[in-house]
Amino acid sequence: MSKIERCIANPSLEVLVKIANFLNVP
Repeated sequence: MSKIERCIANPSLEVLVKIANFLNVP
């Protein structure tokens, strides 16, 4: 179960970081 959660969490975190970086860029 942990593996599945990691597989789901990793892409989600990457997307959140990309969105945050995109919003931070003027």
